[in-house]
Amino acid sequence: MESELGLKLIVSSGKTISPTDVGLLIAEEAEAVIHHAGKIGSIASSYRLRISDEGKMRCAIASWGEGDSLIPPFVKGLLGNSGWVESLIELPNESCLSGLRLGYIDFAVLLGTPMLEGFKRKFLYSVSPNLLVGSNNPLVSRDALSVHDLKTVKLALPFHAEEVCPYLKDLASDYGVNLHFEMLNNSRESIGNFFSDNEDAALLAISGSAREVLIPDVVSLPFVSQEGVHFPVSAIYSDSRNENADRLCDFITSNLKNKSD
Repeated sequence: MESELGLKLIVSSGKTISPTDVGLLIAEEAEAVIHHAGKIGSIASSYRLRISDEGKMRCAIASWGEGDSLIPPFVKGLLGNSGWVESLIELPNESCLSGLRLGYIDFAVLLGTPMLEGFKRKFLYSVSPNLLVGSNNPLVSRDALSVHDLKTVKLALPFHAEEVCPYLKDLASDYGVNLHFEMLNNSRESIGNFFSDNEDAALLAISGSAREVLIPDVVSLPFVSQEGVHFPVSAIYSDSRNENADRLCDFITSNLKNKSD
């Protein structure tokens, strides 16, 4: 692998072998891939044993990143107690889509994505991001941020947040802002280093994210509500599960409406 990449992945010293920074990064990513592959495999094997449950759906909900939930606990509770869900698991967006394509998942609640052939999509609600900035950043004195404030920071997103990139760029361009941002390895160490290396560092995070707790000396700031900084969350499901999936979507949206009233 070292020869193919042209990078040093491990170093030896006496009787010990240690990974380089790049090697450690690749190992973390590989571990995450294996972890999610294991989840999909366990789902698949258990579904084959329980395929006879008529009308019950195998559901997945998308995560924003390790330890950060994209779907509010209230919605998880609705899915779990609806009576139409056989099993429920949390996965990154792309793993949800893979599960749908492979037939291991019947219904997924996830961040807006391109339509899949043979699947239906129904909008459920919007999710609002916050911006995490260093406690010494001048923006901390503000009650809420505008889109134009994004020009003043070195912006980053965690890898699992790739789906919001086109939404964020389109939104910013409407305000005349040409956005540039980098994708970070979704680990506490990587994000912590980003903040320690850049005085103007900022990380986009879904409201309620665990990042503010995990990273020292950062403050979470909301955006001004009128500027509409939000991303769509939808349900995607197979055409063959139309009737029950439609009912489940209506059940979720009606309960969310009642909760907000």
